[in-house]
Amino acid sequence: MKMKDHAQPGPPAPAAPAAAARRPGRPRSDQAEEAILDAVFALFSEGATYDALSMEMIAAEAKVGKATIYRRWPNKEALVIDAICRRLHPDHEKIVPPGASVREDLIFLLEKMRRHLQEEHSGSAYNVLTNVSKANPTLYRRYHEVVIEPRRDLYREVLRRGIATGELRADLDVERTMLILTSTMLNATRLPVGEPVGQEFSVGLTDDLLRGAAARPSEPAGAPITGPVAAERSDSESVSA
Repeated sequence: MKMKDHAQPGPPAPAAPAAAARRPGRPRSDQAEEAILDAVFALFSEGATYDALSMEMIAAEAKVGKATIYRRWPNKEALVIDAICRRLHPDHEKIVPPGASVREDLIFLLEKMRRHLQEEHSGSAYNVLTNVSKANPTLYRRYHEVVIEPRRDLYREVLRRGIATGELRADLDVERTMLILTSTMLNATRLPVGEPVGQEFSVGLTDDLLRGAAARPSEPAGAPITGPVAAERSDSESVSA
């Protein structure tokens, strides 16, 4: 009797492919956020106004669902402010001046401001900010509170410390002095005349300011006034006479 041949076992079946390893790069949630922020700027650059901008338009431009946007931002105002802040101020670290002297600290802050304002990638963000400030003053005031005032406070702190240490005049107007520094740098970088300003501008602006703001050695009561101050007083007296 012929015995039935038993089937020989074949080669083992190939193992199921392992799950693909996660590709390096940004997590998907980060990619979605960047796409949404890019969409805001793309729509503004195409001529959209703040009032006409809608979450539907942003979602379509970013190729995400509206729910993806609302999971991150509660409304359009919060999204636009966050977009401007993150594009204008991508570094969120606390700015800490060296603290060695008023002069060194002011140059440090002005250099931070100059380099930031001159960075090319911030240009579109400033264009959006300009658009928003004209179309929606309330939103611009919110941006001013969130971003501008904290940065101005850094200048105020340096100036007040300089008064306390005797480096600056006791009667110095802190608010006016802060505006002289920040407004001059803003004008020189955003509305330049000629070549872009460099570090020497920050140094010169600080030194020009300190010539008038630095504390002077006290003079004995009744000491005669000489030099430019005496000349200015003489001129004013002749005018009043």
